[in-house]
Amino acid sequence: MKQSVLIIQESMVGGGTEYVLVSILKHLPADKYDITLLLIFNTGRLLDAIPDNVKVKYLFRDNNSRYTRLVYHTKYTRNLVQRHLALKAIGNKRFDVVVSFMEGLALRLHADLMHLASLNCSWIHCNIKTHYWYEWFLSRREEKEIYQKMDRIAFVSTG
Repeated sequence: MKQSVLIIQESMVGGGTEYVLVSILKHLPADKYDITLLLIFNTGRLLDAIPDNVKVKYLFRDNNSRYTRLVYHTKYTRNLVQRHLALKAIGNKRFDVVVSFMEGLALRLHADLMHLASLNCSWIHCNIKTHYWYEWFLSRREEKEIYQKMDRIAFVSTG
């Protein structure tokens, strides 16, 4: 029986994290894993590199529309709308594993979807002490609380 996996990623804009994700997706055997990739923004040059066996869902077409900017204007609105759109996109499906593949927005959305799986994992692709690029929408306290709830955390380096 295939393991169902939900991977949450901000977008496929083409940074190092996105290249790593595409590489992993290409190497996961399709006969063993039923993979759904949930993108917050359905943008990026690496969208076409996602393997055909991966189901791609998204919350917003892009990150430049008036609607998207309005949603992201306040933290409270953003979190509620993201959760609603995510559950609508994946249909309240349960998964064996939910993975936030990046810190920041993907991690924040993951916090609202942890109940969908018995195993929750997260990746950290930067030094979060020195490269805290997402502080405008996720406080350090909130981030710490979310990471403490994770079953597994993968770090790409010692730093």
